[in-house]
Amino acid sequence: MSFEDSQFRKALADSALGSMRLEGLEPPPDAEAIVQRFVDGELSAEELRDAIDEQLSKRPIHVS
Repeated sequence: MSFEDSQFRKALADSALGSMRLEGLEPPPDAEAIVQRFVDGELSAEELRDAIDEQLSKRPIHVS
C-alpha cells in the first residue's frame, strides 16, 4: 500500500471516529488498534465497520 493510500485511510478513520464523538459515542477501547489495521491495509472499510460495530455491541446499554 502506498503512503498516500495509508494517509487517505487514516484521514477517513479519524473522520469516522470524530463523527462518533460528535454524536456522543465514545469509540470502543480497541478502536485505535482496529483503525490501525485499516490504515495498514489489513482490513477493508467494510471489515473496519463490522469490527467497530462488534465492539460497540458488546457494551452495556444504559437507560436513564
